[in-house]
Amino acid sequence: MLLPVFASIMDLTTDKYNLDKSGIEVINIGGVAFEPFAKLFNNQDVSKNLNIRCALITDDDRAGEQGNICSRAEKAINLESDNLLVKLAQITFEYELFLKNGDTLIDIYKKDLNHIQTEIIGENIHEKAICFIEKLKQNKDKGEFSQALSVKLKEDDELRRSFKVPEYIQEAIKWVTKID
Repeated sequence: MLLPVFASIMDLTTDKYNLDKSGIEVINIGGVAFEPFAKLFNNQDVSKNLNIRCALITDDDRAGEQGNICSRAEKAINLESDNLLVKLAQITFEYELFLKNGDTLIDIYKKDLNHIQTEIIGENIHEKAICFIEKLKQNKDKGEFSQALSVKLKEDDELRRSFKVPEYIQEAIKWVTKID
């Protein structure tokens, strides 16, 4: 839901990264079932590979900023090939978004999801990001929040200009939209 919107705001003056116009489809494979899907792009029998670019974007689910990435993320990295790029969010997608756009995310969460009384607390940006993620989980708001963020980014020109798409997502979008 958010990737096409992120792609559109990466270059506001052209459609350079427009996924729809580039014929690129975003497929949610549920976070853990990417290995069979990846074989469409990195099969050892090269004749079975789809000759198109694919970016696999997932969380590294490390335990804190300095922790090691999880085994699932390690498996994803090992799937990378000529046609398959793997990009990992540090900890989670929501964590990366918060580091770049914390105040905006809190504002949307409080106003658009009607959590006015909710406090996002922490001594630093990292603790606040973890608190924010916990609130999303506790209230089962991840889907609704993504939808609200998507709508805001589509409708609010000022927000589109100021919003910062996480680097790992930008890299994946740039890679799949690159014309050889």
